[in-house]
Amino acid sequence: MIISWNTTNRCNMTCKHCYRDAGTEFNDELNTSEAKKLIEEISAAGFKIMIFSGGNH
Repeated sequence: MIISWNTTNRCNMTCKHCYRDAGTEFNDELNTSEAKKLIEEISAAGFKIMIFSGGNH
């Protein structure tokens, strides 16, 4: 199983190929400890491949 995680909405680029309407960081984005907990939960759920994406600041 594969999961793709857009870790942030914050991005200063406007790539034509990008499917996101990125710009500023969302107020409810995860902090580091929350993100680590989520990764542990994803692993426990059986996901074997994780793709990280999002942001360019």
